[in-house]
Amino acid sequence: MQADLVARLVRAKPPSLVLGITTGALIVTVETLLVYPLGFVASREAAAVIFILGVLVVASIWGLRLAVATAVTSVAAYNFFRCTHSATRH
Repeated sequence: MQADLVARLVRAKPPSLVLGITTGALIVTVETLLVYPLGFVASREAAAVIFILGVLVVASIWGLRLAVATAVTSVAAYNFFRCTHSATRH
């Protein structure tokens, strides 16, 4: 049973790079849409944890290179909206 689960999660060949880039961009967009309103009720650090989930998904399916690109994009989105949110909050 465990081997079947591993076989479903880990593929010998990942899906196409275009699909990975699209998925990474979509995940960062959805995470940003979730984090921005959470910034009003939760701490910034707690909201930032959401971005890690998308990086983990991309890393497990497409590997390190696309995961690093997704992580950099996530950090940029987090910093941009954190600064925007801070400016509107004061």
